[in-house]
Amino acid sequence: MTPEDEFPIGELYERCLERDSGCALYSDECSGGIEMAHILSRRKMGANCLANVVMLCPYHHRLQKHGTGVHSHEAKRELLNLLRDRHGYDYGKLPRAWQEALGEME
Repeated sequence: MTPEDEFPIGELYERCLERDSGCALYSDECSGGIEMAHILSRRKMGANCLANVVMLCPYHHRLQKHGTGVHSHEAKRELLNLLRDRHGYDYGKLPRAWQEALGEME
């Protein structure tokens, strides 16, 4: 099993919760609850794999979806770096869809 292996959404949620155990961006602003967020959305070819999901509190998930959060290129890279540093994921050469979504394609 690798971080790139895809899982049904329920199993992916459980594995992600076990890995992160709480909001990956924990801060004093964290609100109750925990939600799984895709770094690269499914609409943009993001996979249902551990290398593409992170647990966030509702506050950070809202920022990720609607605010100055993860949907910016820099913030997506920051979350990928967080997963790489905390869990040793080797993203190597990212798939083309990821490069485009992260603004790395010219």
